[in-house]
Amino acid sequence: MSDTFNKFAKAVFANPQFRPPIYTRLLALDPGETTGWSFFVNGSASNIPSAVDPTGHLNTEAPAPALPQSSEPGWRLEVCGQIKTWPIESAFPSITSLLETYHPDQVVYERYNVYGWKAADHSWSDVPTLQVIGIIRTLALQSKIPTDEQTAQIAKAFCKDDKLRSWGMYAKGQRHSRDSMRHGTYHILFGNRLSKDKT
Repeated sequence: MSDTFNKFAKAVFANPQFRPPIYTRLLALDPGETTGWSFFVNGSASNIPSAVDPTGHLNTEAPAPALPQSSEPGWRLEVCGQIKTWPIESAFPSITSLLETYHPDQVVYERYNVYGWKAADHSWSDVPTLQVIGIIRTLALQSKIPTDEQTAQIAKAFCKDDKLRSWGMYAKGQRHSRDSMRHGTYHILFGNRLSKDKT
């Protein structure tokens, strides 16, 4: 993560409407049949594993793409990737491994809505994303990790690919991982706003 993100964050937190997050280890998730994930750390951290394999288990032989690191203290994107979370039997061990490997003190994930005009598209569907979200929420609850949700629209409108590139967070070929980064950066910057509107 380049220093430009932390400079941007300082400008945001100068506004009294926003406060820096109280958490220091954020796991951001873009749930679905393939779940994108990214792990952010504020401050110094050591012994952060480099990657997990497609089943969600730690894999030191196949690291996630190298991303530039900041030379200043502040928030860093430590590692990111994509894991298989469908069929549902693969979601439980994959999400468990992420939580046990990275020990986040906050999880944020993309909310999933069934809109009226798309209801027909969901006829006879298992709606995998909702089931994966259920596993995320259950495992986080069991681990006493707070969760938050954000709409896809809010994160994608705020953080386009050019912004990810300027912040040194563009993971080529990992669309779901990039979407998790959008949620992570948005939550770091705006998730602790003073107003109650946290969409």
